[in-house]
Amino acid sequence: MQPMTTIRGWQIDQLRKMITILQHTVQPISQEAAALYRDGGNGWTILEVMGHLEQFEGVFLERARLTATEEFPSLPFPDPETSAVENKYNEQNLRTVLSSWIEKRTATVAFMEGIADDQWERPGNHPSRGEFTLNDQLILTVWHDTNHLEQIIKIIQDKLTS
Repeated sequence: MQPMTTIRGWQIDQLRKMITILQHTVQPISQEAAALYRDGGNGWTILEVMGHLEQFEGVFLERARLTATEEFPSLPFPDPETSAVENKYNEQNLRTVLSSWIEKRTATVAFMEGIADDQWERPGNHPSRGEFTLNDQLILTVWHDTNHLEQIIKIIQDKLTS
């Protein structure tokens, strides 16, 4: 069995690699295509997925900072569907959203790299998941990336094959 420090290192490396992966996946997409084609025909557009990723990158960093500095803090969880409409994700500039996400992701990676080994099991209170440690947050962030990368790729694939 690998030590948790090694496993966390792999997870943090995945956070870092997602910057390059998203850049290469999203850069070739036009603003029009990013706002037009939807997941499954009626789901989110690439621009809405990117808006969600950009907003939640800030949420993930805020959660981690709260958990690292406060005793069992309540962790924020904005409603993704409401946020997509209220923040008009589909009207934003794709390159601007990507750039903002990269800045936030870079800050998240730097913060995660600075967490001491004895802090990783510090818990916060997630509104739907209950007790949620910094380690849980790291794992969820990597899962969240993979989930939405798959969604973007599916939109691209559906567009190319239709």
